[in-house]
Amino acid sequence: MENEDGIHLFPLVGWEKGDVEETGDFILRPLFLTHSMQPKSEASRSERWYALSPGICRSLAAELLAAADRLEGTASRPPDQGVH
Repeated sequence: MENEDGIHLFPLVGWEKGDVEETGDFILRPLFLTHSMQPKSEASRSERWYALSPGICRSLAAELLAAADRLEGTASRPPDQGVH
């Protein structure tokens, strides 16, 4: 799947998660679709687990909530696109 800018999109449909007590990290492995006809029940799993510190978890959670508000039309601030 691609958007109008030609960027390949892989919609997330879920995730596997856990904690690593030794490092204090939250770990996440995304489940995603690779084509528009793929059912969610056959979602692909990332080969990688991503580790997030508590601070990054909080930052990501805030960004995701702000994006949901913006996309649902309940936010007043313009989108801030980029790398964090």
